[in-house]
Parts: sequence; structure tokens; C-alpha cells
Amino acid sequence: MNAAFAAASTPSLRIALLGNPNTVPEWTDEQVQALVDAGFNAVQLNVAWGSRPQNEPLNLCDVVAIAGQPIDPVVAKRQPELRKRIDLAKKHGLRTIFHFGSPFMWRNPATGEVKRGKSDAFQATPPWFDTSDPRVVEYETGLLRAFVENFGDVDDILVYTYDQDAWQASQFQTNAASRGVPLHERLPKYLTTLHEIWTKRDGSHTMWWEPWELSAGQIYKIVPQLPTDHFGVSIHNNIAEAEIAKPVDLWYRTLAHMCRQRNIPVIGEGYFCAETEEVQSLAIPCPRLVDEEYRAMTSVDGIVGVKEYFGVLPLMPDLNLAMFTARLKDANATTDQLLDEITSRFGPQQAEVKRVCEELSEAMRFMPWEASWHLRLLSKASIDHGWSAATIHGGMADTPSWNSTRHAMFMKCDNAQPHPDMLEDVQLRCEIAADHLESAEALLPALIDKSSAADPQMFQRLAKDVDHFRRVATSYALHLRETNVAMLLRGDVDGKRAPTPKLVEEMKRLFDADVENQHGHGRVVEKRAAFNADPAKFVKEQLVPTDKTPLEKGVFTLTTR
Repeated sequence: MNAAFAAASTPSLRIALLGNPNTVPEWTDEQVQALVDAGFNAVQLNVAWGSRPQNEPLNLCDVVAIAGQPIDPVVAKRQPELRKRIDLAKKHGLRTIFHFGSPFMWRNPATGEVKRGKSDAFQATPPWFDTSDPRVVEYETGLLRAFVENFGDVDDILVYTYDQDAWQASQFQTNAASRGVPLHERLPKYLTTLHEIWTKRDGSHTMWWEPWELSAGQIYKIVPQLPTDHFGVSIHNNIAEAEIAKPVDLWYRTLAHMCRQRNIPVIGEGYFCAETEEVQSLAIPCPRLVDEEYRAMTSVDGIVGVKEYFGVLPLMPDLNLAMFTARLKDANATTDQLLDEITSRFGPQQAEVKRVCEELSEAMRFMPWEASWHLRLLSKASIDHGWSAATIHGGMADTPSWNSTRHAMFMKCDNAQPHPDMLEDVQLRCEIAADHLESAEALLPALIDKSSAADPQMFQRLAKDVDHFRRVATSYALHLRETNVAMLLRGDVDGKRAPTPKLVEEMKRLFDADVENQHGHGRVVEKRAAFNADPAKFVKEQLVPTDKTPLEKGVFTLTTR
């Protein structure tokens, strides 16, 4: 284990990601120095995200070619930018980390043909990403050697072996050469091979492994087989997803404990900025949650570092990042003391700013992010919900974690119609979140109007972002409650009873609120009129459960089929 990564009251490694999947700023002295000023001492050199924002590199084949083979012009074009980033980071004293997925899943090892996103990769015999295939290993190790040759002054690598355009053959695939051979018996050999290539030069380079998409059992079986010299593990702050309000589950603690027993350093990944994967391009300052998350993550034995998971825009006003920086500077202060410190610049408006932050922290805390993966990316959700019965989209991928541990952690992993109790649970938590968002929203006009308030542009943006967040949470809550009330009224109709007056009146109130939430236009206006005209006919035809999922409003409008 590298002694530089020992556990301490302040994590010895604090990794930034400059930019995020929505915004990739130009690397400049000002941007990089701002990361240093914020308290980071290391930086990831690429926005390694599956969507490949602005054509950012995601795999080794995106930045190098195997020695002796021609280099793709697109790959060659990326190299000067990567060199620029390395040099800027070193100039400002930051440790450098290149993040990539391996083995690259879209290349046919027999022909060298690359077919991104094609099912051929899974249907071939063996699958193109089976690390038991010597051709796959030869290609990936050749790329890593080329990376050492071209960018050997990069300090560390962070390797995903699942996701990030990387994949692993399952022992249960009938077409896999590794059929019947558990992944925990194969993957450590591959990791050790990569580790030897990267670290054998000297004692200054470390390989970090992110065991994303593996089941808890697989990871626990792999840890005793991992290298211990200049090797570390980087993990999301829970096995299901990085979540700002729900960090540190049993898996996080257990894995850190196992690694600590073997002197393997562990980095915890979380959100320390106002933009997160949960809200995407919305910027929601919830500094109390940032501090709670940070302290929970770093208090676990074995955690030696933290990493910003979604990204940092260091030149943008960001009270979450300000809280992270303040905590790094003072490990002993209370959260309330740090809140006072980071809001003191607002002078006479300090109390109002703190109230906004507290309301938004509560909204983020109560929002049921773990109900489904598809509650994430909230900025993409439509306020115009559908008119079949509300559901909870079940996020699912065919990986060991989704099929096992994460399936148990996240509430919904399939698209069957949920029980009314689950619909109500998500509804009530969305209502609570919406109430807190409404309280925050009410304070913002004064903060925007008062010329003495610092960062008026931040509050102008926040007003738009909170409005969208509140309206989405309200839309979900209304659709879910409308569905359950319609079910009860349908029971009256099916039982040859007159519709229960109390339920009819509640549905009318729900429709009025829905029309208001949708600013008085759209399908909801017609649906309200249809219900008012004939409640019995309406509930027989609308808000009816179905298991069909046309995804009318896309996968990120949680309740709409």
C-alpha cells in the first residue's frame, strides 16, 4: 500500500472531475487552480461517462493505438488535449488520474472491427468481452502499454471492468468460453495483469479498480485475490448508486473493512456539488446534506479518499462545493457553524439564504431517489404525465449487481404494475419534497430583487431549477394519487355502487391542482372536464393499470407508461 494514501481526519486523496456530463469546460489555469482552491489535490483527466459528452475519451482505444498499428485520426486528435490536461494538472500540483473501461466491449477480437452498441458483442461465441479469450487480453494490454509509452507521467489509472463501454462475460451465457466459470475466479487474473503493466515501472503509480455492476458476493470473493502494492479500490457511496442523501450502506462498510484488513486503500465516490446525477442539469444547493454525506463516507475505517462522482464546475457559484471546501479546512466544526461561514457573504440576506438551503436539503432528503433508477435525471422529466395508471419505472440492466444486490437495494427493478401501497409511498414522499421546494421557492424572489444580495445570477437560475423540481415532484404525486383514487372509484362502479362522494370531491381537487401545476393547458384540462362530466365513465377508461410500457414521455418521467 502506498503510504501517501493512509487514512486521516481529512482524506489524503481528494479527487475532482473538472466539468460534468452536461458541461465540459475548457481546461485553463484558472479552472484548474480553482480546483486546488476548492481543496482538491487530484483530478480525473477525462469526463468518463457513457454518453461520451463532447467526445470525451472513455476507453484506452480512444487515446492510443497499439504499437506498430496505424492510429485513427480521431484518436490522434484527442492526444494533444490529454497532454494539455496532464501538464496543467501537474503545473498546479494535482495528482492525475485517467479513467477508462476495460475490456472494451464493442471490438470483435477476431476481426478488429468495432461496432458500438450492437448486439453482436453479446451474441458472438465467445462474447467480445470475455477476458478468458487471449485475444481480448492481448488487445487491452497492448493498449495499456501504449498508454504507458505515450502518457506514462499520468500518476494513476481508474479502471471500470463493467460499464463505461466495458463488460464481462457471464458464466451463465451459453456462448461464453467461460461458461460455468465464476467471474470471481477470472477477473482477479485480468486485474493483476493490468496492475503489473501499470505499476512495475516504479513506486509512484497506482491502479484503482471500480467494482461497479458486480454483485456484493462477487466483490467480497475478489477482494482477497487483489494486489496490495500500489493498488486501490474506488466505490460509489452505496451499492445501488451514488446518492447525496443516502450514503454508506452495509456493502460500503463491509467492503472498506475487507480492504482495510489487506491494507488496500479505498476511495468513496459521492456528490459534493450542486449538480448531481439525481437532478442532472438542475443545480440544487443542499449543503447540509453534502456535509452529512462527507462525514458519513469518511468516518468509515479504510476510506482514505473521496472523489466527486458527477463533476465540478469550480468557477460557478456553488454552496455545496463551498461547504465541501469549508469542511476540508475545519474537521472539527459543526455543520451549523460551517453553514454560517459559507453564507456570511450574503450579509443581510444570510438568514434567508440559509432557510433556502435548509428547505432544499430537506427536499433532497425526502425525495424517494432509491424508488427507481429512473427517478434520476429529474431535469429530463415531463410535467405532462400520462393517463394510464401511474407506475414506477423499473430500472434494470443485465449485470450481476442489477440482477442481485442492487435489485434488493432499489425498490423497483421491473415494469410490473406496483402495489397501491408502493404508489402511495412514492406519492407521499414526493409531496413532502414538493412542500419543502415550495417553501424555498417563496424566498427566492426577494433574494433576486435585493441588489445587495451576492450572486443574484445564482438565485435567478435557482428559481427556474426549483420550479421545475417542484412541478415534477408534484406531477408525480398527483398522478400517483389520481391512480389510487381512480382505483377506488372503479371499485364502486364495478360493485354497482354510486361513486363515493368524498372520493369524487378529492379527485376534483387533484385535477384542479394538476391543471394549475401544468399552467392551465395540455391534456389535463380535457381530462378534468371529462371526469367532471361523468366520473364513472372516466375511471372505467382512464388511469387504468397496464403492464405495457410505451414510454410515452421517455424513461425519466417516472410514473408514465
